[in-house]
Amino acid sequence: GEGIISLARGFIYAGVPGIVMTLWSVEDVSSSELMTYFYKYLSKGLSKSRALQKAKLEFIENADPLKVHPYFWAGYIQIGDNSAVLVNYKKNALIIISILIIISSGLLLYHKRLKIKKTGK
Repeated sequence: GEGIISLARGFIYAGVPGIVMTLWSVEDVSSSELMTYFYKYLSKGLSKSRALQKAKLEFIENADPLKVHPYFWAGYIQIGDNSAVLVNYKKNALIIISILIIISSGLLLYHKRLKIKKTGK
């Protein structure tokens, strides 16, 4: 009686902000193809629902005639937070490089002080 939310409720209560789920069991190969398209569009910065829509359209365009049937692609829905998943790789890389420079500088200073203590110079 609760509809589709019954499956997603546990994830939502656990704090998962957004869910992409199926309304029925789907075939594995078509599911893999559809999710490949979905993640391609998600990585381009589209919202989850827009990425899912474009993935379904691309799947329909590229699938063989037997797999164009809605059974293979229409069961996927998005629930909850629909915002885009953006990862700022440049910012993350800058943070990692900064940390490596700080660690390297610290190690160099440590070795210099250790060398001075041993030689007395």
